Amino acid sequence: MSDGNQILATVRRYILDLEERVEKQKALIERLAASGRDSTQAKQTLRALATTLALTREHLELQTIIETRRNSLAPAADQTG
Repeated sequence: MSDGNQILATVRRYILDLEERVEKQKALIERLAASGRDSTQAKQTLRALATTLALTREHLELQTIIETRRNSLAPAADQTG
């Protein structure tokens, strides 16, 4: 696996982890609200997680473009020699 593909795989794993964290945070906010407790900090954390997720998705998109361009510029293995 090339370095670029490893980066893409890592970013995809980060996205999956962040998506899971966002869902857990939403569930926490629902539990807090159901019990009448203050959810201000939990909501702030959710906003931070959502922002991080959006930025990480953007990073994946940009990294994918970089890898696509890099691969299209790389000489084919069968053309050498």
